[in-house]
Amino acid sequence: MKIAILMHGLAGSSNKYGTGNQFDVSVSHKHFVENVLNANPNCEIDVFMHSWSTDHEKSVINLYKPKDCLFEDQIHFDFEYIVGNPKLPMNEGSTTNGVFFGMENIRFHSLFSRWYSAQVVNDLKNNYAKNNNLNYDLVMLTRYDLAYLEPFEFEKMNKDKITIIPPISNHGIHDLFFVSNTAGVNRICEMFQELAKIKHFPNWNIHSHYLSANLIISSFGIDCLDFFGSKRLWDMGLEGAKTGPCPLVRDHYDLFERNTEDPLELKSISKMREKTMNDKDRQYSMITSNNK
Repeated sequence: MKIAILMHGLAGSSNKYGTGNQFDVSVSHKHFVENVLNANPNCEIDVFMHSWSTDHEKSVINLYKPKDCLFEDQIHFDFEYIVGNPKLPMNEGSTTNGVFFGMENIRFHSLFSRWYSAQVVNDLKNNYAKNNNLNYDLVMLTRYDLAYLEPFEFEKMNKDKITIIPPISNHGIHDLFFVSNTAGVNRICEMFQELAKIKHFPNWNIHSHYLSANLIISSFGIDCLDFFGSKRLWDMGLEGAKTGPCPLVRDHYDLFERNTEDPLELKSISKMREKTMNDKDRQYSMITSNNK
C-alpha cells in the first residue's frame, strides 16, 4: 500500500493556541516511528507538511523527511464574523457592534488557521501525486503533537470509509486524525473554504468536532464512518484527554502548565494578536489578492 501522511498546524507547544512552553518535537516523532512507521512494514509512506511553527522547521524536517513541505509565519485571517447573539457580552476579544475581526476572537481564528493549514498540506500532496503520477491508497490527515500509543495498521483500514477515533457524541466526532481515500480527505480539507463563507456562527459551542461531523455526514452519510483504536472519552477533562489511541503529547506527558498569574494566557494571546494583526504582509485578504 502507498500511504500519504498530511501533518498540519502548530508543532510543539504545551498549551492551546501555541501558548505555554515549547516541548521537544522528537517526543511525538518517537511515537510516530514506533506506532505508524514501524507498524506498517509493507506500506510505502510519504509525509507532507504545513506548519506555522517556523522555529521548529529544521528539526521537524530532519525528523520526518517530508516529500514536500511549507513552513510560514502565521497568517491573519482578517474575516469579519459574528458569534451567537451580538447583543450579549462577549467573553473574549473586543468587537464593534458585536462583529469580530479575525484574531480578535482567538478560538474562532484558530479554526480558520487550522483548516487553512489542512488545505495547504493537502494541496502539496495532490500536486506531488500529480507531478509524479502517484495514487495513494490511503491518506491520513493528522497533527504534529500526538503521542501514538497503539499500532496504526493501515492494511486493516477500509479504503472506502473515513476512519476516526471512537465514539461519536452530541459534540460531534473526534478530530485528531482522519484516514480515508484521496476523495474523502480532499472533501475534509475543503473545510476552510466552508468556514470562510460563514458570517454568523450560531453559538459559542461551534468547534472542529461539530464542524467535522457536519461536513463529513452531510457529504457522505453517517455510514461512511469507521473507527480505529480505543475510545477517547468525552466530557471527562484531563482524564478523558489521556485516553484513546493517540492523546496529545501535552496531555500524555502532563506538560500543560497553568500560568497562575494569567491562567487564560491572555497576555501571550495579546502579543500574538499584536504581531500578526499588524503585519500587513500576513493578512489573508492581501495574500489572496496578490495571488490572483
